[in-house]
Amino acid sequence: MPTKIEKHLSHEELGEFCQRLLEMPGQERTLAGIQGLAAEYGITVSHEGARSFKGGPFARYIEKLEAGKRTRDALVHAAGAGIHPLDAIEEAMVIELQDHLTEAEEIDVKFVIGQVMKLRTSISMREETRRKQTDLERKLRESEKKIQIADSELRIRDERIAKLEREREAWEQKKRELAAQAEALRDSKPGSDDELREKVVDLIDRAVGLKR
Repeated sequence: MPTKIEKHLSHEELGEFCQRLLEMPGQERTLAGIQGLAAEYGITVSHEGARSFKGGPFARYIEKLEAGKRTRDALVHAAGAGIHPLDAIEEAMVIELQDHLTEAEEIDVKFVIGQVMKLRTSISMREETRRKQTDLERKLRESEKKIQIADSELRIRDERIAKLEREREAWEQKKRELAAQAEALRDSKPGSDDELREKVVDLIDRAVGLKR
């Protein structure tokens, strides 16, 4: 059941009250100190009521601060471990919302709506991040496929160039052999023009592959 101080304060005022109490020197953070602080808010609370507040809402407030520190540590750890940092943020918001809905006698609608909107924003950010990551992975796969196709086309082109180069060298070699054989024919002084013509035709046929 909510304490008297909780009943008379809004969610924001309760947080402010707890923070002011926390900032008080330790020797003043007594039951009497709680009663004096409550009086500043126009609340009269008994010694036992102050004790209930200190062991209840104020203790939970300190726990939430410690949970916040753990959340910050989780965010730092998440950044280094590749865990999505929104996990820690959403968990902290859900816990705070659950605490309010289960412990508050009067629901602070503005606070609840604010927490829900924060969760909605966080989930939207996560979905947008996931969408961008999926899109990036798709583009990477497409790029890898294009690179593979380009590599294949380059290999085929290189093979064709190498083949043409071999054929060119082979033709150059045939031309040199034909020239040498033609020179040899001129030096051999064949018996007649017909014989010379026949030998030249034979050389040409061999050069172009008609004869072997």
